[in-house]
Amino acid sequence: MLFILILLVFTYAIKVFIDTRGITFYSPKLNTDNEKMLALASQLGKEGLLRWPGSIHNLNNGKGRAELREFWIFFMAFVQKMFPREKRIKEHVNITLSIISHGFSTLLIYGISNYFLPSYYAFLISTIYLFSTWCTEVVLYLGHIIYSQFWFLCSLGLIIFAYINQNISISFLLCIFFAGFLSSICFTSSSASRKFPPILILSQIFICINIFSDSPEKSLLITLLFITAILILAKIFLTKTYKLINKFIISKINNNSVESERNTFLVFNFLSPVIIFSLIIVFPAFIVNQLTSYLQTQLVFSVGIFSGFFLVLMPNPIKNLKRYMTFLDIGSWASHFLAYPDQKKVFGKTLPRNFRGAGLRWLPPFFWSLMPIELFLFFLTLISMVYCYFQGETSFLSIFLILLIGIMPTLIVEITNGLQVGKSYLSSLTGLLITIVLGFRFFQITFNQATPYIFTLLAFFQLFRLISNYKKDLLPCRMGPAWLRQFLLKNNLNNIYTYDTSYNNCFVRTLMYGFESELKVNFVKKIDECPEGSIFVVPPTSSKSVSMETESEAIINGNFRDDPTLNTLLDNNSIENYAIAKFKTLGSSKYYVNESEVTSYRYHILNQIKDHDRVLSCGWVLDLKLLKM
Repeated sequence: MLFILILLVFTYAIKVFIDTRGITFYSPKLNTDNEKMLALASQLGKEGLLRWPGSIHNLNNGKGRAELREFWIFFMAFVQKMFPREKRIKEHVNITLSIISHGFSTLLIYGISNYFLPSYYAFLISTIYLFSTWCTEVVLYLGHIIYSQFWFLCSLGLIIFAYINQNISISFLLCIFFAGFLSSICFTSSSASRKFPPILILSQIFICINIFSDSPEKSLLITLLFITAILILAKIFLTKTYKLINKFIISKINNNSVESERNTFLVFNFLSPVIIFSLIIVFPAFIVNQLTSYLQTQLVFSVGIFSGFFLVLMPNPIKNLKRYMTFLDIGSWASHFLAYPDQKKVFGKTLPRNFRGAGLRWLPPFFWSLMPIELFLFFLTLISMVYCYFQGETSFLSIFLILLIGIMPTLIVEITNGLQVGKSYLSSLTGLLITIVLGFRFFQITFNQATPYIFTLLAFFQLFRLISNYKKDLLPCRMGPAWLRQFLLKNNLNNIYTYDTSYNNCFVRTLMYGFESELKVNFVKKIDECPEGSIFVVPPTSSKSVSMETESEAIINGNFRDDPTLNTLLDNNSIENYAIAKFKTLGSSKYYVNESEVTSYRYHILNQIKDHDRVLSCGWVLDLKLLKM
């Protein structure tokens, strides 16, 4: 099974790698985080990889966007060396890193699943992950969260290996140490990684309770009750205490007793989860039987975590710690809802300043659009666990723990008020797969001989769904500008006309970026300004595209409607009669729409993005000779 899985991973990797050659950035001239990180990684590669990770923030004039992506940058600098020098700051490098991360994550899921399941089922669950439409969308859009997930799976695997080797003291403690260390690496590999470490911390605690307690079920129940209580009480009673502590710490660091409310909040925001998880780690010491062994294990795990953070923060720990505190508060300053001055016009109401999305109401349509097969298998697993509970095959606590692990990533995003954007929730997919793996024995008891047929059928459905979505949506929508450039050069259409508008930033201007000598682009205000028989490129005109949700022209004016001739062609759907080519873009997709909290909210909750908007998000190549006929 493993050999077949490796072949599938290799086939997937080669296919996506070849298909994405020539892929463009989302906008030109160092406007995207992806290009900024590539430029930083290139400079890092030139100056040498043997340095403190925290020192990279000083490179590229401090504009590398490396916060919470330090190890992603190092990985990028390493992979860049495998590319020709002229291609090292190209989007294809980012895609390559994503492909590698996704492939190795698939193999790790197989290895972890194979400990709990027969190899055939571990293989099927791994293929369901490999052929996930959601994962492929992230690979093509912004892959560092999958790289972070790779380190999460490594850490989780070490925790399981520690449990297997609990009777070998050295092996057990080494696994625990490196599990803690890799949890820090995981955290600092992606800006969307903060859901992973809590899962690792709690998994490690639950395993230690199981090992060091004579009554593990009772101890686990008490610990869960404590966790619930501490989460509730932290909000009610500890806020003022935290603020007093924060003021004291800030005054000591800066030698200034008067600090702004902003700094106070940042430290409070940073310290809160640290204190809460410290209490959660210490509490089981009062209920386990082997107190010394439990505390020793937690100390080793904590040393591993802090060793990883020490590595990242050096050589300027205070400066980099402040940088992290600011960046971890991203939900309050990076929300794109704040960019809309007339919110009532766009959203139908004035939104609160800290608006992040529609909350729990947004989750069902969002998850169902991205992972219906995984959700279906997850709910079948829940049904089977409930059935086994009533049959006396399991306890309520076991069901609760398995469910908790599965939904914990989603809970963390909701509790911490993270932005409701696709990349923030990818860890939810991993959580569901963990629940499916841990609940498999109940699934098998419930569905008996039908089990292999259900898993096999769903794995095939997953493959067919990906093939369809990849061909019709994911690839063409991501490759639109690149395919436009290929079309123009192939047909010797080197002299083109197009609109001088910000709607072209994600289309004509980005396809020109780095290829300026190959095309002559003439910018005009209206089609009527062009000479007779010209080739005219129409950019996407929808303001609801994920590419346009931060462009002031789209925010203020809505759809591009500056040319009456184009308006007529689009309004009566006659544009295809005069087009010699049509290209989808990100705004034409049902999946990339989730990569902005604004467009995802407008799509899933307000139902403002329709099929016509996806048509408006297409780019067109018009032969004006046909238009004059």
